[in-house]
Amino acid sequence: MIKKCEICGKEFITCKSRTALGYGRFCSTKCWGEYQRNRIKKECIICGKIFYVKPSDIKRGGGKYCSQECYHKSKETGSFINCKYCGKKFYATKRATERSNAGKYCSWECFRKAKDIKPNKIKVKCDYCGKEIYRWKRSIKREKLHFCSRRCLGCYTILHQNNPSSIERKLAGYLVDHNISFICQFKYKLGVADFFIKPNIVIEVDGDYWHNLPNAQERDKRQTLYLEGEGYKVLRLWEHELNKNPDICIEKIMELIKT
Repeated sequence: MIKKCEICGKEFITCKSRTALGYGRFCSTKCWGEYQRNRIKKECIICGKIFYVKPSDIKRGGGKYCSQECYHKSKETGSFINCKYCGKKFYATKRATERSNAGKYCSWECFRKAKDIKPNKIKVKCDYCGKEIYRWKRSIKREKLHFCSRRCLGCYTILHQNNPSSIERKLAGYLVDHNISFICQFKYKLGVADFFIKPNIVIEVDGDYWHNLPNAQERDKRQTLYLEGEGYKVLRLWEHELNKNPDICIEKIMELIKT
């Protein structure tokens, strides 16, 4: 069956069963989307508010009311009442007002305050940054450690891991050979750095593959800018530099220590 698209006028083939169900009006999803975007201006029959509705909603018999409140008001299934706790005016359906506690409070927060119900959560501290957070009682029994974010979880994991990478072990050996004291996995406010040398030198050792990825490069730039803003001197060393020219890398570190 050949039909003409209602948007672009292009002829296309469709089956009779689809046209019987009300489909087969558009040649592509692009034209269907254009049809849906062309919303129609309507006026609410209850409050007179102007709103826009999809043509498909009008076809299904909708597009008469601007909100559910106006719909219920037209059906006389609810009314506006004042919250028993805060006094705020809100709309409640007839079914809600017939219940014991529903239809009396505008929100769960007001309901809990009125009944003096405490949430089933306990205040704990993040095991990395010390921030106070709330956790469910059941999760506290199940989990030994608690973190406020994925960042804190990742930083804690890096800080307590016992398997540094091969290039980190290599640089640590060079620093020991040159009698340079350092701290591995140095913790700062937003993360963990590979090495720290007093008073304010941070050294990051970047692998040639992972740290060349676009997301990793952006993350490294943000980390460097943040550390420099906090007053640290940041030195980033590549894996190939440590493997080919370790003496040059040590010279860069010595120059930072002297300055």
